[in-house]
Amino acid sequence: MKKITVILILINFINLGCKRSNKINVQEEKIICGKDSFSIFGKWKVVDFKSGIVSVAPDRAKDFIGRYITIKKDTAILLNMVCYDKIQYKIRTVNAEEYINFSYNISPIKLGIDENEICILEIYCAKGEIDIEYKESFDDIIIYKDQLIDSWDGHFFYLERQ
Repeated sequence: MKKITVILILINFINLGCKRSNKINVQEEKIICGKDSFSIFGKWKVVDFKSGIVSVAPDRAKDFIGRYITIKKDTAILLNMVCYDKIQYKIRTVNAEEYINFSYNISPIKLGIDENEICILEIYCAKGEIDIEYKESFDDIIIYKDQLIDSWDGHFFYLERQ
């Protein structure tokens, strides 16, 4: 019975608020997220953070301010993690309230998100920091207006394009 419950929860999570899932053509510079069209590729700087419900080392989170992540067509560098082989990007449009509450146990309003729908950038990787033969989720990043919001160690980091 537990197996069936777990499977149903996983199926629910997969479908949770998901309206569409698009693999980004790595040749395209622009993606569509809601009404906005922009490129995810480039250098992004951590400019602020908010602590989540369960935050690990809150004092250490301040050390990430001013650090960068880089997203290129063939490489993703997220602090000290690197994905450089067979990288794949997907964009999902989801219901903000359902996705953030389920995934992070926090209200979107507490993160400064006041729209019903947000986009999620999924990064899949075969090699790099994760050295496996099949693709595994490397990171899920919230795309909101002109910034990225990434969750590390129970904190939400706000990134702006540089």
